[in-house]
Amino acid sequence: MCNGNIPAPESHIQTPIGTAITAAPALKTISKTELASHNTPRSAWCSVHSQVLDITAFSKTHPGGDTILLAAGKDATVLFETYHPRGVPQSLVKKLQIGVMEKGAFQDSFYSWDSEFYKVLKKRVVNRLEERGLSRRGSVEIWIKG
Repeated sequence: MCNGNIPAPESHIQTPIGTAITAAPALKTISKTELASHNTPRSAWCSVHSQVLDITAFSKTHPGGDTILLAAGKDATVLFETYHPRGVPQSLVKKLQIGVMEKGAFQDSFYSWDSEFYKVLKKRVVNRLEERGLSRRGSVEIWIKG
């Protein structure tokens, strides 16, 4: 049971065997202008749910191809949620994350990604893809749209 005694944050944590683990550095706050300046294949950043991701290197191995570069320099939350109904491993998002968006940089979406409606919709989309035997990573239609 918690007694309210929370230790102060430290730059490292001592493990039981005596090795230090360095805590993750604080994430940089990115402005809308700075994000927009990273809109080329050589320097591609995007924002997803206010997390700034460097997708430059990942674009070469992205399962959907380099169409991910369409998101460069933009808030890509709607694209991300639309094209990944099965989700994306949080570990990958964290690996790509280089910062967070400045508060108020983008208008809040009129979509509620955590709503029951959206959860049901995603589940139905995934079920339909499976029923039709479509690839987990999309089909030729996505390439044509890109």
